[in-house]
Amino acid sequence: MKKSIIEKLFISVTLASLLTSCGTTNDRITGHYNEWNGIFVDSVVSGVYWKCGNAEGNTSLGGNFGPCIFEEPVTFSIGGLTLGTSVELSSHIFTPHNLISGAKRDTTQNTTLQNDTIFKIASLLLSLDKDSNATNGIEITSAVEESLTNNIATLFPTVSNRTIVKLSQSDIESIVSTIGTSFNNQSNTNISYFNASIASTHLNRTVTEITSGTIVEPDQPLKVGGGEGGSTF
Repeated sequence: MKKSIIEKLFISVTLASLLTSCGTTNDRITGHYNEWNGIFVDSVVSGVYWKCGNAEGNTSLGGNFGPCIFEEPVTFSIGGLTLGTSVELSSHIFTPHNLISGAKRDTTQNTTLQNDTIFKIASLLLSLDKDSNATNGIEITSAVEESLTNNIATLFPTVSNRTIVKLSQSDIESIVSTIGTSFNNQSNTNISYFNASIASTHLNRTVTEITSGTIVEPDQPLKVGGGEGGSTF
């Protein structure tokens, strides 16, 4: 006996509803996640404040951060000084390049302005490293972050200027000098200024490590609907 058009339509709608409830939405089919984890590197960078949506914290000793909600951008800062914002990356490996809109990890493709800002970020990260030795990672201690927080209003009275894009390389040097005066007489802390040339060389070395697979993507939360972690896109 042939089914009426109304019966066929009812069956189609019911099947669609069942498939959705069983985890066959578009996000599940394409392998996206409800949440994602990232890693921030120029060497692994710890102690940088990150925020995405309602989630926030400081990057771990391994440079890790997250979880962030799927497709939410993440903003990085140190002591009230904004470094920049990035959308979620398929590799989940973030460098200073990704904090500047339109910049590429191959710095030959960037404009002069983009490169200047990227290297200011890299210069600041290297200079605020606890032991001035990025070969063992960049560690920005809570004490160094607090010092910048306490001094930022004096260094940059206008709130809108408290972003790396607005600063000059000499401003970076002033930050390091101010903080270094407080910490360089303490044991196990050596804050030293690294200029843009040194910073760019080091950052390019980090990019090579990413390309070669030495720096790898962090583990990811479970996919939407369950399953193993790890990026599939």
